[in-house]
Amino acid sequence: MRTFLALAAAACTLLTPQRATAQYTFTKHDARVGYPRWTGCFSNITVGGPQRLAVDWAYGVESRLPGARATSEALQCTWASARVGLGAGALGVGYHRYTGAMGTMWFGQLALLRTFDKPNGGAPNATYVGFEGGGAYLAGISPRVGYFVRTGGGTAPRGLFTWGVGIGF
Repeated sequence: MRTFLALAAAACTLLTPQRATAQYTFTKHDARVGYPRWTGCFSNITVGGPQRLAVDWAYGVESRLPGARATSEALQCTWASARVGLGAGALGVGYHRYTGAMGTMWFGQLALLRTFDKPNGGAPNATYVGFEGGGAYLAGISPRVGYFVRTGGGTAPRGLFTWGVGIGF
């Protein structure tokens, strides 16, 4: 019976969720650079609608949360982004914050989207304004969704849902 109780206690200890910590360790170089600093916040290759296949890049001010420890969980970035794809392009401003291990983060952005001749959804050669949000998980896999409203006239539906999955590089 004691063996069973010891094994049950060990199993409970191993199966109890532990607080996740960031995998990135700040170096002496990071301490010298300091925060806030201008940096490339993220870049990825995205597939989805309406852009079909696109390259996405953001540049902005990276900072550490006030009073936070020196981990990547304490980082946030306010940025401007550009996405150029086969079916559409977009310019946006947004924010992301790292929340856990292995590059886990969430983001949101306001964007101006322009579709090209053959978009994967939406009216061709139309301009939209909207919001996108999403996250990044497992070191760079980043799903996103959004809703945009067409700014001009025309007969196509005014609303456009966007979606995509990116791989960071």
